[in-house]
Amino acid sequence: MNKVTYSEIIGAEAEVVYSADPTLLGIRGLISGEGKNTIRILAKGKELTLLKWNVTLKVLTDSGKEVIVSSSDIEGRPEERTKTVIVGRRR
Repeated sequence: MNKVTYSEIIGAEAEVVYSADPTLLGIRGLISGEGKNTIRILAKGKELTLLKWNVTLKVLTDSGKEVIVSSSDIEGRPEERTKTVIVGRRR
């Protein structure tokens, strides 16, 4: 699993590199929000809501590294993913 999936991705630059919907391919912008099943990207002045299960993203991390993030890496609410990581580290 990618390290970026455990960190907060809101505010990161992202590009859609795979989608079952070909009209979404190549969309690039800032991740402006995230829900349980959706991710919002601010692209060209518009906020687009994408279904997580439908896309694979290339995300630019704070360190400048590009990471491919599949939908299974970011499924669920962000706070639930964080809890899973914290619980997993305590064991």
